[in-house]
Amino acid sequence: MASPKSIARLEAAIRRRAAHCLQFEVSDPRAEFITITQVQLTTDLSLAKIHWSVLDETTRKKCEHMLESATGFIQRQVSGVLRVRRTPKLKWFYDDSIAEAARVDRLIMDARRKDDELAATAPRELADVSTRQGDPDWIDEGPVAHADDLPSTESVTDDPGQSPLDPQDRA
Repeated sequence: MASPKSIARLEAAIRRRAAHCLQFEVSDPRAEFITITQVQLTTDLSLAKIHWSVLDETTRKKCEHMLESATGFIQRQVSGVLRVRRTPKLKWFYDDSIAEAARVDRLIMDARRKDDELAATAPRELADVSTRQGDPDWIDEGPVAHADDLPSTESVTDDPGQSPLDPQDRA
């Protein structure tokens, strides 16, 4: 088994070389918009899972076929930069995190738009409260404790070295 530091170094080398191959050496025009997002290498160095994404979601299937057909070429190119006995087998996995992030972003924008619409149609009382809170001169003090409500700090013991909060006094 390889150390985590060695695995991280090999993952970075595989990512750089595979990205270089897709960008400059594979003559397929579908390879131009593929981004390698992550490489995961097993501890026995036998398998490299390459996670990728594509700019245009409609070309995903075409890119999958192109990657599968170019796997042998890319694996040979990767073997040239790795200093290991056996080159890991490359497996391609589509990474939908970019699409998921865009979906979450749309949901947040929709929620903000709905909040703005609700704020515009809110009753006048709520609008008064919100404007007072934005006013720098308006201070909401909340519940205020008075001196009569606070516990006494006087010592109830005869010994001045003993605190009134000692566990011996509680029993």
